[in-house]
Amino acid sequence: MTVPGDGQTPPTDPHSQDSQHSGEQPPQAPQFGSPDSAPQPAAAPAATGLTAADLSKKLGAAGLINPLPSLAVGGATYAGGIVMAIVTIVLVAVAAMLTGIGNPVEASLESMDLGPEEALSGVAMALRFPFQLVALAMLGGLGFSATIEGVSATFSVRLLPAVITLLMVLLSFYGGRFVQRRQGGGQLGIWVSAVVAGFAVALVTVLAALIFAQPLPLGDGITLRLHAAGFDSFFGAFFLIAIAHGLGRVSLRSRPAWWPLLTDLAAGFKLATVHALLVTVVAFLAIAVVTTIQALVNGEMPPVIYVILLLPLLGGYVLSYLTGLDMLSALSATSRGAGMLDFLAGGLSGSEYISVFSMPWYAWLGALVLIPVGLCIASLLWQHQRQVVPGNVIALAVSWAALPIAYFIGALALMILGVVSMQVAVSGGFLQNERFGASLGLAAWTPLLAGVAGVLVELLSRFVAPLVAPYLPGRALSWFRRPLAPAA
Repeated sequence: MTVPGDGQTPPTDPHSQDSQHSGEQPPQAPQFGSPDSAPQPAAAPAATGLTAADLSKKLGAAGLINPLPSLAVGGATYAGGIVMAIVTIVLVAVAAMLTGIGNPVEASLESMDLGPEEALSGVAMALRFPFQLVALAMLGGLGFSATIEGVSATFSVRLLPAVITLLMVLLSFYGGRFVQRRQGGGQLGIWVSAVVAGFAVALVTVLAALIFAQPLPLGDGITLRLHAAGFDSFFGAFFLIAIAHGLGRVSLRSRPAWWPLLTDLAAGFKLATVHALLVTVVAFLAIAVVTTIQALVNGEMPPVIYVILLLPLLGGYVLSYLTGLDMLSALSATSRGAGMLDFLAGGLSGSEYISVFSMPWYAWLGALVLIPVGLCIASLLWQHQRQVVPGNVIALAVSWAALPIAYFIGALALMILGVVSMQVAVSGGFLQNERFGASLGLAAWTPLLAGVAGVLVELLSRFVAPLVAPYLPGRALSWFRRPLAPAA
């Protein structure tokens, strides 16, 4: 410390000299109330995760896209099913009115003596039933479950209106193609949107079936609710619509490099479908001609008129039964019961089988003619423009196994289309585990016979069709196989 006036020069700091020479002033503490005294914001920490823009970019790169177009396709699919269900109900009503020859629809309507209450009830039921038909088309079962005074009762009927099912699947498939053309998307985005569409249709199917359930009044304030909502209709709608929509979108993408190895397997399912449709159409026309002649000779209404009107409801059964019988399979009628219900049904538990050989001679003779004709036509279509990847063991194995596998799986689908069943169960009170069930469908060995048919078509296509094909016009066969989409 220095005292002024003592003659000594105070020591100088070299840093202070530099600051003085440079003209800089030493830092001073900020005064209260000055702008410099305001607290400064802390520096933002460095971002360590993905931002919203980065996440959106990564999801877009993975192919995740806007699901609204797929949801719109799902809505159109359900609406199309409702429209087809309404058409089905109208045709069923017309068939019910045509109960005899010379009894037109107008006369049947005039003969109805319905009061206002019955008429309104009938209209309400007609408005509710399309929603139940759509649920049935999605593999549901129409029935009820209730507990009344300690007695539990369940009732269920399974009937598949396959034309409604087919329409909804096709709408979902081609709707997926429509969306893919305009929106694009990768594999992940395609199947996510397909799952969203399938879930939406399944949810609407079940909720609509519950909301529009048909009330069945029993008196004393007891009313049952008849509907087709359930886990079966939900998951049926979910898988059918989601898979159809996803396949529709995938069908417009370039094929993977391994696709040529499995080309025959995909074509095999197409051939199995064509074969079944060919057999069904020819057999149906033959039956229609014979039964119409018989009905006109007897002065009756030709039964084929009723069948045509009921095709939207029973078309799947016509396809299933005629194709199955053409493969020399059989229809299986089964009934099983236990307890009082079985006794009331007359103790009918057991199975009965009906084949073409159970029918008149002209029926099984026609079937024996149609079987080889169908096999030969299928083999000609199969061998025309067929290409197998040379020198590849997998392609060679697939070429031999494709048709047996496709025909076997196709027969399983026919069995699903052809099942109609009924189940009743009662328990409680003096009734314990009373139940009764009946079903009609193709016999269990149908897929094995279909697999044999696939083997026969394969053998004919390799050893017989090449001898016949040169004498046929190419246009008659070339429509079956189309050029492959380019491989990825």
